[in-house]
Amino acid sequence: MVWITLGSVVVTGFLAWLAYANGRKATLIAEEASLRDEAHRQREVDQREREERAQVALAMMRSVSAAEQFANLQDPGNSVAVWQETVAEVEQEMHRTRAEALAHVELYSTTKEDAELRPWIESALHAVAYPGVTVDDRLHAMDYLYFVRRAIRLWNAREVTAGLIIVGTLPPEAGVDETGEAPMILV
Repeated sequence: MVWITLGSVVVTGFLAWLAYANGRKATLIAEEASLRDEAHRQREVDQREREERAQVALAMMRSVSAAEQFANLQDPGNSVAVWQETVAEVEQEMHRTRAEALAHVELYSTTKEDAELRPWIESALHAVAYPGVTVDDRLHAMDYLYFVRRAIRLWNAREVTAGLIIVGTLPPEAGVDETGEAPMILV
């Protein structure tokens, strides 16, 4: 009888240890699954954020293109008949895309720095749409247009912050040195 009781205690102890080991293994598997799920959720959130940022950048680029088209129609060299027929449509499209871009910026702006994009893009769109009449004004507007497009592209790629764009600081382009000159290729 003692042997049966002793055998029962040993078997019970073994089964308890086996249950503990299985429970520990199940806990580890559950923790790993939880970590995988969390990583997957984080990837989805990051992907959604990249898509939203791309939508904002695309809306800003469309608006810049519409402002550029409007500015080109204001060129004094254009035919008056062409200008009168198309300016209303182009101006209407410019205002529509501007409103869309500003709405995207407002919806996306979750940080104070991103909220500063709205006044910058408004100012940039005005500068692109109304460049001035002199040749120097138009050349300056072309440089600024290039800056605006590059700034939007870099912001979308998360290479610059809204704060850097606002102060006009962009990283140098690949293949361009600190002086702004492209390297010469000697043949």
